[in-house]
Amino acid sequence: ATGPTSVTQTSNDWMAYQMALRPAKLTAPTPTPTVGELEIVNVGNSNSASSGDSASISITHGLNIQPGDVVLAFVHVNQNRRVTDNNGGNSFTEVIDQAGIDTNGYAIYSRIAGPSEPPTYRWDTSNSDRWSASIRVFRNVNTSNIWDVAPSAVNSNMSGSTATAPSITISTPGAMGIVFVFSDAASLTQNFSNPTNGYGNEVETGNQPQATYTRTWASAGTTGSVSVSLED
Repeated sequence: ATGPTSVTQTSNDWMAYQMALRPAKLTAPTPTPTVGELEIVNVGNSNSASSGDSASISITHGLNIQPGDVVLAFVHVNQNRRVTDNNGGNSFTEVIDQAGIDTNGYAIYSRIAGPSEPPTYRWDTSNSDRWSASIRVFRNVNTSNIWDVAPSAVNSNMSGSTATAPSITISTPGAMGIVFVFSDAASLTQNFSNPTNGYGNEVETGNQPQATYTRTWASAGTTGSVSVSLED
């Protein structure tokens, strides 16, 4: 076990996931065959938010995304709005798109970049409301099967000071761990901070508060559950 990972916040409802990407294989046939895993690199991040005047969720990212990079998108919307258009002709793979535990909805998407990525990613919803969205771009992911641990198990509570992402079991050394935590907060300016269990590299987005964190797991095994402070 690698130790606990948890998320602390004020008394708003919360949900928290832990997941992991699988690294691509490294094969060097000469002079001696070598098989291992490449190091996954988080090569760029971007985010955006709206306080409630738009039904179109969009991120103009300004990133140099290369073919084969893996783009993860995290969307959090108020009033449980559902996504009606998933990036047009450059669609993402929907991993999760469902209701939160209060008056909110959320989604996680993945995409393997093609030869030329659009400068803006977009998701449309059924009505105008506040939203937040973020993307993370990773290189050296196994594009045949990107997930070492897909996001599925989630912890949640309608109140409390600590949100705890559940433990996962890493299968492949070098997997890239990601924590996604969000709150349907009354305050649009809540701040997340102090991730534990080696997580860092925060991407935080307000209006409909969310944050993501990353870390590399050098060894296979159980990670333990994950903590991040949330402050008004």
